[in-house]
Amino acid sequence: MADIIDDIKFLNANVFNQLLTSMIHDKGISHIDAILELCNERNIDIESIPELLSPQVKKLIKNEAISLNFIRDKKKSRKLVL
Repeated sequence: MADIIDDIKFLNANVFNQLLTSMIHDKGISHIDAILELCNERNIDIESIPELLSPQVKKLIKNEAISLNFIRDKKKSRKLVL
């Protein structure tokens, strides 16, 4: 698969999601780490990534970020704990 990807000059959403999934399964890393590693390896601007991600992957990343306390869960932050 890597040979095919190297020959593609234009990175589209399908190719990026395949690369991402492959890296997650091969290396056993999180979605967030896999995205950062892919951007470093292929000199991809991190700002261009959101348009390449599928809605399912975006949801997985959001859940990872919530579990790592990178962002707040809006549903839980509305409640006042006494």
